[in-house]
Amino acid sequence: MRSDGYIGWKLAWSYFSRFPVRIAPEEFRDNERVYRAMLLSIPTVGAGAALAALLSWHLLGSLQWYGALVSALIYMFSYGFLHNEAVADVADALYAAHSGKDPYEVIKDPAVGAMGLFYGMALALLKISGIVYLLLHDMEGVVIAAAIGSRLGILPLFLLYDFRSSFASRLKNSVRAVDIAAIFPLYTVAILLCAGSYSILAVLLLCAIGAVVVSRHIVSTLGFANGDMLGTVIETGELIFIIGAALWL
Repeated sequence: MRSDGYIGWKLAWSYFSRFPVRIAPEEFRDNERVYRAMLLSIPTVGAGAALAALLSWHLLGSLQWYGALVSALIYMFSYGFLHNEAVADVADALYAAHSGKDPYEVIKDPAVGAMGLFYGMALALLKISGIVYLLLHDMEGVVIAAAIGSRLGILPLFLLYDFRSSFASRLKNSVRAVDIAAIFPLYTVAILLCAGSYSILAVLLLCAIGAVVVSRHIVSTLGFANGDMLGTVIETGELIFIIGAALWL
């Protein structure tokens, strides 16, 4: 029988990526160990998506900037633009809250408003161009480090907030502070190995601070935390990581 940890890892890849990972009905177990493993495995999904982008880059590198652009888009295709959609939803909800509307109703609306469109496009453009810059400057390892670090940054948020989402609440209730504290050094070592410089620790710290600041702003304005907030934190954290690495490494 496959372990709960393995099932949780598969669930993370099935839910947060477009990789062909499927859970057979007889495999699924609805328990805290599975959800804990799922939550703690989220940074590995980012690493997998980044590796898909680097494979594309090694195949298309002769095309220079165009090959880098295709590779950056493959990275985003690999996680199904899941977090980019969250940015659009949160942007719409933030502006709705400022105008006195119910932000929860807006954030659950599948339609995207004008502000969500503009903010979503702006962050996507900045991230795509940032990945292109890293690839063209032989900083492939930083692409993986950014994908891991941005997703690592959301793990402590499960300890800070209560969520207006049954799925996020289930993940929150499955994990303890000691679990996150134990997994942080492992992912930090992976980020160091990928980036190849101790300076990346300063970038990682900046990313973590950014995660708290952005999440605090969203929660204080909307009045609740949910999965879209987490996705927005991942996107902004990744952008902070890319810009910081481009400046300092």
